[in-house]
Parts: sequence; structure tokens; C-alpha cells
Amino acid sequence: MVVTNRRDPQVVRDIISAAIVSHDLPFKFVEWSWIRRLIAYLCDDVTLVSKNTTKADVLRLFSREKQKIKTMLENTHGRICLTSDLWTSINTDEFLCLTTHFLDGNWILQKKVLNFCIMLPPHDGVSLAHKIYTLLCEWGIEKKIFSITLDNASSKKSFVDILKTLLNLKKEPISDGDFLHIRCCSHIVNLIVQDGLKEIDDVVLKIRDCIRYIRGSQVRKQTFLGCCKQVSLESKMGLKQDVPTRWNSTFLMLQSAIYYRHAWCSLELSDNNFKHCPGLSEWEKVQKIFIFYNISMILLVFSREQRSLHEGNSSERHNQG
Repeated sequence: MVVTNRRDPQVVRDIISAAIVSHDLPFKFVEWSWIRRLIAYLCDDVTLVSKNTTKADVLRLFSREKQKIKTMLENTHGRICLTSDLWTSINTDEFLCLTTHFLDGNWILQKKVLNFCIMLPPHDGVSLAHKIYTLLCEWGIEKKIFSITLDNASSKKSFVDILKTLLNLKKEPISDGDFLHIRCCSHIVNLIVQDGLKEIDDVVLKIRDCIRYIRGSQVRKQTFLGCCKQVSLESKMGLKQDVPTRWNSTFLMLQSAIYYRHAWCSLELSDNNFKHCPGLSEWEKVQKIFIFYNISMILLVFSREQRSLHEGNSSERHNQG
């Protein structure tokens, strides 16, 4: 019996395409010398391809996966829910993300990103409604929509009204579209939290400056660690610097600051340049504002538990069937 090292060349190319997509590799990955040597060693009968050919392979993979999702949506007997948002790139280009949520034939909750595409100006309600309606028609699901979850921007009111009218041309929405617009719960919490944080803006700025100061040099870091030992605090948590546009990161920063506040008081006594340590009343303000963060965590846990419960019940029904 002769053992050969033959592999299906197309399967090899498909695996390479999937690897490029999954691991965010450049198309020229297939032209790297050691990768080509590895492929040649493992599959001596596979023709090595160029980055342009690989790009075409990836596009074919995309088309196949898109068709799978389209077939899945066509076979869905229930209604489909959507979520959508605008994303801004670092060069200020706007992108529209459209995601679908639905129950498949086995009653498993599915979540699929349908489109992530550039959204040219204007970004008003009229343009957004026509853009999303066009995408829904391309996927063939414009007659199956139950709801769409959006943020609470003022332009979304006109968007929903226009989208409801467009959907009504094909099939009247359930309950005359009264449940079409779902307001994003996390965005509502975000607005509440941002408003609450305004009450302690001055304290947040102080804490942010303090953390920046401590983390600004290795010497100050070591001094701070020494202060932690003096007040019997573990240093594993570390001081967290926030991203001002992400409120949850600001709360994590405040959480770490509260934990180390006694070490900060010690540092204030030993370092004359450490000048912005919050006072007792300011620390009390920070602790009071934490109720908003706790609420958001409760909502997150509830969402996860609800999904876990649904998937567990779906799996049980599937096994019984």
C-alpha cells in the first residue's frame, strides 16, 4: 500500500482564505517565503497562488457565506428583529452596521451581521431609512421585519416613520408598526450615566490627572507601590486609565481609584508634586454615583442569563424532538 501526501488543492485554498479572514491576515500572506515553503512541504501537489488570486478566493468565500445566511433567513418562518448603528472611523468616515436577530428552525436564537458598509452623507432620517430598506430588500426580508433597535438620537423618529411607510408597501407591519422602534436600553443607561458623571466632572478630572501622574514614570510607579504596602493594599488591581468617550471605562477607573484612595493619601504626604488627590467629600460623591454602574451590570447579567436560559430551553426541545 502506497501512502501519498495528496490534498485537494481547492480545500487547501479554502482553508487559507478562512484563515486570512479569521485571523485578519494580509492577502500577501500567501506570498511570504516561509508560508510558501510550509505549504509546499505539506502539500507538494498544490499550486502556490498569488495575493490577487487569494483575494478572489476570499471574495468567493464571502459570497458562499452570504448565500448561507440568505437561505437561513428565507427558511425562517417567524419575524426578524434588527439592530443598527453608525460607526465612525478614525478618518471620520461613517459606516452603517445592520445586524439581524431571529429564531432558526431549531428555536436557536441567531445573530448575524448582514451589512457593514460605508454611509455617505447626509446621515439624516430620510437617507438612513432608504439605505436600510434597500439592504433589507437585497436580503429578501423586507416582509419579515418585526422591530429595529436604535439609539435615541432625534433623527431616529423621522427614520422610523419613513421606514414604516416603506415596509408597509410590501406588507403591513405587526400592530401597524407600533412595536417597530425599540429604544436601545444600553444607550438610555449611557445617557443617564453621562448626565450623572457631569455632577462629578471636577473629581473625575482630578482622578484622571492623578493616575496619569503616577503612571507617567517608573519612579513614581515604584513610590506608589510603596504607599500601597504602607496601607496594606494589594497592587494587583492596578490603576486603570479611562477612555473618556466610554463611560464604563470611566467607572472602572473610578473603581480602581476608590480602592487605592488610602494609598493616594499616603502618596500625597510623601510627594509634594502629587497635588490633585480628591478630598473626603469628593470620594463620597464618587461612591454615590456608582449606583448607575451597578444598574448597568445588572442589565448585562440579566441579558446574559436570558440568552443562556433561552439557549438551554432550545437545546432541550431539540433533543426531545
